[in-house]
Order: sequence, then C-alpha cells, then structure tokens
Amino acid sequence: MTANQDDHESPRDEQPDAREHWFAAIEYWNAKAVAATTAGQYEEADAALAEMRRLDPTGGELFRYNQGITKHWFDKAVAAATAGQYEEAAAAMAELKRLDPTGSELYYNQGITLSRLKRYDDALAAYQKAIELNPTDKRVYLNMGYLLDEHLQRPAEALAAYENAIRLAPRDAGAYVGKGVALASLQRHQEALRAYEQAIELDPTDAVAYYNLGNTYCDLDHYQEALSAYEKAIQCDVSYAWAYVGKGYALGALERYEEAVEALVPAIHLDPGPTEAYHYQGDFLMELQRYQEALAAYEQAIRLDPTNAMTYRNKARILELLGRIPEAQQADAQAQELEA
Repeated sequence: MTANQDDHESPRDEQPDAREHWFAAIEYWNAKAVAATTAGQYEEADAALAEMRRLDPTGGELFRYNQGITKHWFDKAVAAATAGQYEEAAAAMAELKRLDPTGSELYYNQGITLSRLKRYDDALAAYQKAIELNPTDKRVYLNMGYLLDEHLQRPAEALAAYENAIRLAPRDAGAYVGKGVALASLQRHQEALRAYEQAIELDPTDAVAYYNLGNTYCDLDHYQEALSAYEKAIQCDVSYAWAYVGKGYALGALERYEEAVEALVPAIHLDPGPTEAYHYQGDFLMELQRYQEALAAYEQAIRLDPTNAMTYRNKARILELLGRIPEAQQADAQAQELEA
C-alpha cells in the first residue's frame, strides 16, 4: 500500500466486522435521507446525506444508494424551481450531476433550471449533453428548439431540433408548432403555415397552434385569415391572453378600430395581461381620436414595460395632439434615450 493510499484509508479497508457496521451505518442514514425526502423535510435529508459523506468521504459506496440520494436532490431542485428559487435549484441540479454524471435526465433538468436563470448558453450545453447520453428523448429536442429560437436567435438550429423531435414523436402537435415558429423566424412563412396546420390536424384543440397560425397570417398581411385563427385559439382556450391581443391587432389592421379596442379588453383583464394589449389599445384609441383614453393606455403600458421606446413615441404624439407640448417633448426625449 502506498503512502497516498494510507492517507485516504477508508473503513472498507478494516476487518469484516467493522465493515459490516460501516455498511449498516450507511444504510441507516440512507433510509433517513429517503424518509426525509419523501416527507419534503429537506434540512433533515441534508443532515442524513452529510452523515453518509462523513462515513464515506470518497463517495465510493455513496453512489450505490442512488435511489435515496438522487431522489432527494431531484425533489429539492423541483421544489426550489417551483418556488422561483433558481439559484438553489441550480445548486441541487449540480449535486445531481455529480452523483450521476452519465444520467441524461439530470442534464435535461439542469437545462430547464439554467434556462430559467437566463443562462442560455449553459442551458444549451446541458441539453446537448442530455442528447449525447440519450438521443431518443424528444423532450430535450423540444426544449432545445425553444431555447435556440426564442432566446439565442438561432432559428436554423432550432428547426433542426424540432425536426428531430418530430422524427422521434411524429404525432406530437407541439413539435410541429415549434417547427412552425422556427420556420416563421426564418421568413419561410408558407412552410410555417403548413407546420401549424399539421399541428392542428393532430390536435384540433391546440390554442397555441391557432395563435401562431394567426401570427404568420399577419406576417403575410392576410389579416382576415389571421382573425379567424385567433378566434379559434380563443375558442380552444378562453383564458389565452395573447390570442385576444392577436385578435385585437388583426381587427386594427382591418381598420375595425372599435372592435379592436373591445377585443383587447379580455387580455387586459387577465392576470398578468400582456403589455402589448395596452400599447395596441392606445394605437386604436388614437385612431378613434379618443386621446385621453389613448394616453391612459400608453401610460399603463409604460408602467408595465418602461423600456419600450415606441410607447414613449406614441405618448409624445398624443400629448402633442392634446396641446401638452412640454410633456410631449419630455416623452420624446425618453424615447430617444431608450433608442440610443
């Protein structure tokens, strides 16, 4: 035995009786960790795992008790993420990764947590590792597609991810919706329409598919078709705020301003309502020359999102129409500052 080995001698090198007691102690603390985790008592579970690590600092036997240990950290990560405590969730997922570095599920969940922390490049790396370990998990491709298109602005790669998800699950409507969104980002609108139609064929109650179908019709200036798609989205899900925003926008584009203003009301009343609902309502109220109401709508949009320069521009225009020139100049200056 070398000096280095002597320095790291563990109870496994002792006599049989001592080893039996040591294994019994590991099993005892593992049982405690499992029981505490099942009861959601994470502090007690942490204490039990600390005892296991004290007994086996090199981790050799610790990994044999994956059922209790990984369940503890997975449940803790889920609980923290659900509570919006994303740093704690990320730390728990890191511990899971240490305990089971070959588990694709760990990397998949780590990707979700990192994405919520807006660490998008790290999240992508986690999803890529999950796929490397298990290339047949459609969930990873779906999440990776959304991440690439929505947050990293890499729609061509997103499209490839969604196509892989479709290859694995050809009857998953959500995969076709994602494919459509990526195609729309690539300005391939006709292909996007077909992808949404495929999603709707698979699931005629998919409000998100109808909503995105409406968006692509708007991109093509086909506002009547867009209006029909948004109305179907609302029929599928009456609480879908963005569908009301889309309907209002389409009606406004058709110069049906009174109807557009009314269509946006449900979106505004939903909690939380999209900021765009107030912005569009201000636009259409201005077209109707209802300037005081338009100003109130723009001011509410600014309260919800003080970083939108266009809202300040429109507010300035309304204030100018109302003869409130100094305030108009101030709003215009704020818009310029945001655009700088």
